[in-house]
Amino acid sequence: MNVLFVCTGNTCRSPMAEVIFNEMYKNHHAESRGLHVRHGDRIESNALKVLKREYGFDEVRNAEQISISDIHEADLIITMTEAHKRELSRLYGMDKVKTIRELAGSRGDILDPYGMDEFVYRRVFSEIRGLLEQIGLFK
Repeated sequence: MNVLFVCTGNTCRSPMAEVIFNEMYKNHHAESRGLHVRHGDRIESNALKVLKREYGFDEVRNAEQISISDIHEADLIITMTEAHKRELSRLYGMDKVKTIRELAGSRGDILDPYGMDEFVYRRVFSEIRGLLEQIGLFK
């Protein structure tokens, strides 16, 4: 299954979700994109610190804007917020778009840690990992 994680800028939540997912579910593949990416933005340093500590991941890479081909190639698109889901559904009319909480059987948004300290990034990382563990779809 090809999974696409989506957040606003593709610098914090969706790249963390991508790495967590790919570490947890080796027989599936995930990538991440943003809805409103600023040219030249990279994965946030605090997100990288958390990923390095947890998984040894330290790949600095540019944020990527979601494209039509990304949408068509994904079997499932997982957003970090209800607003992300509404925007994608409005633009592309897709019912393969779900929030991460929705897939785990709950409601609500994942906090955007952009500009916050490493403690907040760690908390968001743990929340995303916990939700991905709850989703039985990938086991």
